[in-house]
Amino acid sequence: MKPIGLLMREHRMIERMFALLEKENNVIKISGKINIDVLTFGVDFFRTYSDKNHHGKEEDILFRELYTKPLSIELRRTISLLVDDHIVARTMIRALDASRERYVHNSPGAMVEITENIERMKTLYAKHIETEEKHFFYPAMDYFSEEEQEQMLRDFFEFEKTINKEKYEDMVK
Repeated sequence: MKPIGLLMREHRMIERMFALLEKENNVIKISGKINIDVLTFGVDFFRTYSDKNHHGKEEDILFRELYTKPLSIELRRTISLLVDDHIVARTMIRALDASRERYVHNSPGAMVEITENIERMKTLYAKHIETEEKHFFYPAMDYFSEEEQEQMLRDFFEFEKTINKEKYEDMVK
């Protein structure tokens, strides 16, 4: 497996989480009720699985290693855009958590905020995943030898040891 194979597998899990949140959003719009447990898990999932685990591998390993290479201007620009997306995603996760907290305390408008935050996050992540998979991952791998890619994959697996990744994958499944 190539390092990007692991990252793309994680993308599928993130998309599955969004499918669950989209179902929850539909229930909210129809019933006017929120399953707070689903929302709480969603926030935890995006903070831990998506950001700490997935974005962590990209930023702390893949991007770091790429910056040691003579990258094209286009690839450097794409990395910058991807990092910006990660920053925006963190802000969106905090906003979703804040609206979840307001809902728990019966604040007016919190339910609308929750549905809007989920929709904004889904839009950002869909675009982000498309950019990585269609315009970034494969050109990025061209900068690494087979040995470097194997080492990167080992580094990814070592990085994952700090996160209970299986917990999130099991809960989403």
